[in-house]
Amino acid sequence: MDPAWPRGGSMLGQVLPEAMVSYLENHGPEKFAEIFLGEFDTPEAIWNAEMRRMMIERIAAHVADFTPRLRSNIRAQYNYCAIPAVRYPQLEQELFCGIYYLRHLCDTTRFPDWPIGRPVDLLREILEAWRTEVEKKPPSMSISEAYKTLGLGNHVGKGKEKENDEISGVSLKPHDEATIRKAYYRLAAKYHPDKNPDGRGKVSLDLLLILCMQHYFDQFEAVNQAYEFLCSRSAWSASDGPNPNNIVLILKAQSILFERYTEELHPYKYAGYPQLIKTIRIETTDERLFCKEIPLLAAATELAYHTLQCSAINAEELRRERGLDALLEAFSRCVSVIGDSTKPSEVAVQVCHNAVRCFAVAARFQACRDKMVEMTGLVPDLCRVLRFKVCSKVKITIFFRF
Repeated sequence: MDPAWPRGGSMLGQVLPEAMVSYLENHGPEKFAEIFLGEFDTPEAIWNAEMRRMMIERIAAHVADFTPRLRSNIRAQYNYCAIPAVRYPQLEQELFCGIYYLRHLCDTTRFPDWPIGRPVDLLREILEAWRTEVEKKPPSMSISEAYKTLGLGNHVGKGKEKENDEISGVSLKPHDEATIRKAYYRLAAKYHPDKNPDGRGKVSLDLLLILCMQHYFDQFEAVNQAYEFLCSRSAWSASDGPNPNNIVLILKAQSILFERYTEELHPYKYAGYPQLIKTIRIETTDERLFCKEIPLLAAATELAYHTLQCSAINAEELRRERGLDALLEAFSRCVSVIGDSTKPSEVAVQVCHNAVRCFAVAARFQACRDKMVEMTGLVPDLCRVLRFKVCSKVKITIFFRF
């Protein structure tokens, strides 16, 4: 067991998707075996024969050098070397959180009522995933730098050989695992302190000896860091910043939790308002708001409504965090672009509907009503939106909930 491995120290985390290790931990070996040998595509497990074949091939390739030695000498010792994490193309667009793939969990057409055992714990996990996503930064090391540290050149792919990693405008073809492993073995043996008992440099002068020892130690650390980086999944999935698709899934998953598990979440104050309000403000002021493929603002305002509907303490918290002002800004921005030709599926209509629902729920509470009276732009915008047929849901909300 190694604490550096994922999922609490299991080496399985390098060869299996995190969801599979989680399934083993939560459901036991018999249920896991059923999943492992079958074909599944659910919020808790994405696994099939192709992924199983890929895992077996990667493990076989990793021990390929040792296999013939073991056949010729059953006492042969295996020189341990961490296996690189198996990268599954089927999971490249997935966001795993808690014990669920959020894309499937949010697919209410295929999985309309997928059971969630611990909604409060999942909400905490999702909020943490949200924080991690918005703070995402490029890795401290690039693949080309790791190759250079291990003494490997960059393979430049052509045509079909091009790989996903783009570094400095050059498309790199990754070295195979055997090449990377051999380079690591060679340099680790060269710079390992135990391999250089005579001063790591055969230097007799004390000062030069100290400098040489430090050089070898630094080189050994750099070699290990480069190999660990190339072994990780993050080396090939790293991005330059937050992924809007992931943020939409995070927002939608929270809406599902608050809508389905109101009773369980009712006693708790929602801790995500600062980030939610920040998201609403950023999206509202974005010049490209209405031409974006990923509707962040619609998902964010819908989440705001479900949090308010869930608990009265959330209404007061939203007011204190100036969330009502942020909702009005989004509402006004969207009302201004709605016309007779606007379609119900457009972002502007969705945001208006969600914002009006938020105001309707908040109006149940005196402090929120007092705040809304001060928001001089609210009533004119409400009157303006009533002119359009496309906003029929908004009209119903205004007439029957306010």
